[in-house]
Amino acid sequence: MIRGFMRKLLVVLLVVSAVRFASVAEDAPKASALSPEEQMQYARMVKTEWELSTQIKTLIDLADEHAKRSEEANRTGTPEKVRWENDRAQELRDKSAAILPQLNEITKQRLAFEASHAGVSPNGAAIGTLAESKPLNPEEFTYVSKVDERLLKVRQQMAQIIEVGKNLYSELQTNNTPEAVGRISVLMEENRKEVRDWEKEQAELELRKLEFRALRK
Repeated sequence: MIRGFMRKLLVVLLVVSAVRFASVAEDAPKASALSPEEQMQYARMVKTEWELSTQIKTLIDLADEHAKRSEEANRTGTPEKVRWENDRAQELRDKSAAILPQLNEITKQRLAFEASHAGVSPNGAAIGTLAESKPLNPEEFTYVSKVDERLLKVRQQMAQIIEVGKNLYSELQTNNTPEAVGRISVLMEENRKEVRDWEKEQAELELRKLEFRALRK
């Protein structure tokens, strides 16, 4: 009797799984062949996205390095050095903040392109060329899309946090009383930590994408 019940339960589970998979497959975008022009368009988007992302990471790393030097100079009691290092760090953060909207926009364009061309493997384009790969199944397509959507949100949060830091720096230039300097300096350090936290999550998401592509080869 128990065996009969288990067989019936197994049949029900198999039917439910089959229906669910069919439903997901039906909802997934249909694969479509890319024309040479579309291949070039997609390759350009991926190349631009990669270049902008690399620029931002480099700028933030350099800004953090100058911030560390500023802290060291502050401990040794050299105000001029502290001010110079802070200025360089802020200049680099401002540059990264200016690039972030461009990066977010090109990511949105790529996601829209991939959603309408299911035959494209997300980020499957090599720099300058389109790398052909096997089509994504519905589960893979959903996974990669979710990772990219989260990555976009992380970058948007980074842009907001960097903008807050920019405003704090501007306030520091016009309000340099000892009390204000102490308060704003604390807020700027907290701001830098937030940026580093978001950058860490961004790196983890990008690593997931690299691992995913490596496993599919």
